[in-house]
Amino acid sequence: MKKTYLPERNILHYQASAKKPKRSGRFFIALLVVFLALAGLATYAVFHADFLKTRAVEVSGNRLLSADEVRDASVRRIRERSRLASVFGSGHVWFWSLAPRTMEFSEPTELKSVSVEVDAVGARVELKAEERNVAHIVCKGAEGPCYGITGDGLVFAEIPTVQGSLILKIEDSAAESVTVGSAYFANKEFLRHIYEATKILEANGLPPSLIRVRDHALDEWEAVLPSGTVMYFAGSFVPKELTLVLEEIRKNGGIAAYRYVDFRVEDKVFYQ
Repeated sequence: MKKTYLPERNILHYQASAKKPKRSGRFFIALLVVFLALAGLATYAVFHADFLKTRAVEVSGNRLLSADEVRDASVRRIRERSRLASVFGSGHVWFWSLAPRTMEFSEPTELKSVSVEVDAVGARVELKAEERNVAHIVCKGAEGPCYGITGDGLVFAEIPTVQGSLILKIEDSAAESVTVGSAYFANKEFLRHIYEATKILEANGLPPSLIRVRDHALDEWEAVLPSGTVMYFAGSFVPKELTLVLEEIRKNGGIAAYRYVDFRVEDKVFYQ
């Protein structure tokens, strides 16, 4: 029988080869530990480094609200808008850096908007507040109660019943529940249209003695003039030819000759 000889094996070579994976595994583990340690140090530095801590949050433009109230409202709004910002907290510069440049508010009612400016190098934040003002007064009937309404139609606060005012006053006998901070009229353009039409009447020497809303569902309002003439308007638009119509009325004997003038249908006028 013919004998077959296998090649000789280098036992030391195979032993060395078997040990290499163990050294590679240990190296990987060591590298992972170093990486995690560095990541932990970096995370700690991000959250606790002195140069990333907010040194000052300055507030300007506020008259009705205190600086603390503006800051607190801004912090709440940023947390609502950004989960990432909430991770850092308001004492961190990145919290403010992640904030929208301009934030709009419905609450508190006095605050309309806040602009955020961040000086990352100096770790300083400036909040520029824009507050709402009472632009209109709406009274539930002749005796009130009365409410201050902002220019964008929000109920500002309940105010004393007033007789005569430089601010536009509206008598609303149809109002039911009124909530401070909410929109007074469902149609957001309603008050703006009343204001614009009233300005045109005043510019033509016909300032209303009373502005009245009878039914919110109809989306209509009326202006009672000192002569007793009633002008009816739709809440959804301002008559395009209102000035021209008033000039024609003046030429035809003046407003006292009319019992009413009705502008509720767009591009049409009815009168008696």
